[in-house]
Amino acid sequence: MGLFSSSATGHAEVPGGSKKTRTHPVRSMPSFDRILVVHNGALGDFIQVWPSLLALSRFWAPTPIFWAGRPAYQHWAEKLMPQASAEDQAAVRTLYSATQWPDQLQNTLVVWFGLLHIPVSCVHPQLWPITGLSENDLTPPRQRYAQALEQRGIPQAQDWQSVWCSQPPSPCPQTDRRVLIAPGAGNDRKCWPLPRFMAVARWLARNGKKPVFLLGPAELERGVDVQNFELTAPSHLSELQQHLAHAELVLSNDAGPMHLAAAWQTPTLSIFGPSSARQWAPPETVTIASARPCRPCTRDGRIACSDLSCLYDIPVSRVVNRLKTMLTPSL
Repeated sequence: MGLFSSSATGHAEVPGGSKKTRTHPVRSMPSFDRILVVHNGALGDFIQVWPSLLALSRFWAPTPIFWAGRPAYQHWAEKLMPQASAEDQAAVRTLYSATQWPDQLQNTLVVWFGLLHIPVSCVHPQLWPITGLSENDLTPPRQRYAQALEQRGIPQAQDWQSVWCSQPPSPCPQTDRRVLIAPGAGNDRKCWPLPRFMAVARWLARNGKKPVFLLGPAELERGVDVQNFELTAPSHLSELQQHLAHAELVLSNDAGPMHLAAAWQTPTLSIFGPSSARQWAPPETVTIASARPCRPCTRDGRIACSDLSCLYDIPVSRVVNRLKTMLTPSL
């Protein structure tokens, strides 16, 4: 790609049927028959990718653009782009081992999002690897994805959250005054001790709230036991979204539910251990972390530390005190 060549004005359809005028410097780009967008990472990272999906869908209109990433995320990607054909998805999968560009993808741009690297062996000008992490700084992935696209002449979608929230999910039954507690994470080294979450739940119940534990596949596999507290274990991501979007508040670790709750602007309190709140917490999320100088001990999501004192340092009283300020005046 060349340097910025000119300032161009165009129109793109945005969700809701309105037209948005864009005036920005653009690169001199080739035309493509279609664009395939790929992301196969964790839920929290997908939420951080979504603003860039919106930016891509606006910039490339009316070029056909399709979602060729993880099928579980089609529920959210379809707001912006339909699912790619089975043939195109199969062609994308060949890129893991291909040394030449597949015939099926001739004149097709593949935009592939990943945290540290893109797991493909083929290097080609029609493949855009967009990474969200650097081992050298704590820039949030959402910001790094947007910056990478800006370097290619694609402006950020500053209004992404209003677009995301434009079609809220229907509420779950009996969500009134529920405080959802998500005690898990994909990596158990990011988990505040379960007995402390349960102590917080008892405090909530004594103060007229309804604590409900939210368990995912990882917690069910580990046999997490919340004793007599109510729990919910959504069987699919759209059900998880219903719970998070309509809760009064969400208490979580640094994990996918934190990102999804924040995307729906649900008040969220998140507990951070070895990872960095500056890097991973959504801007509107309230966070609690240890003041230990050794943390954060990871910048790339890989946690090698076996000493979880940074999590055990955080007492129940500190979490309760923060909840008091967030739940006032409803207490």
